[in-house]
Amino acid sequence: MSFVHAKCSVDERRELWSSLLADKPSFLPWCIGGDFNVIVAPHEKRGGRPFAITEGVEFLSFMEEAGVFDVGFSGPNFTWSNNRRSRARISKRLDRFLVNVACLDLSYNISVLHLARHPSDHSPLKLSFVAQSDTSRIHFDF
Repeated sequence: MSFVHAKCSVDERRELWSSLLADKPSFLPWCIGGDFNVIVAPHEKRGGRPFAITEGVEFLSFMEEAGVFDVGFSGPNFTWSNNRRSRARISKRLDRFLVNVACLDLSYNISVLHLARHPSDHSPLKLSFVAQSDTSRIHFDF
């Protein structure tokens, strides 16, 4: 498991992507979760300036090079808000979990639930690993 809290600037995020790639396990399961401070598609944002595809290009390149993909989620669409009112409000999906293919070989169904944000500006994420042949749950709250 790797946990991230990415910086807001593109240059500092590049440093994070490089560090994660340097620590990438060769054949072991790998799960990366946290605040990536970037979105990859227009539907991951509401309010503020329109989405620009260049925002997520480097993140998508990192994901491809790292061999990880987004687990998806259930719950509210956005995990962060600037907590302003009306037209000044901006909401984004900045927090997520990424896994590599080796995680899928563990015979677990992996799911992510976005929990209520209040009172923070970020939603906590609940990561669950459920054995495919078992109904017992192992979960990790972040």
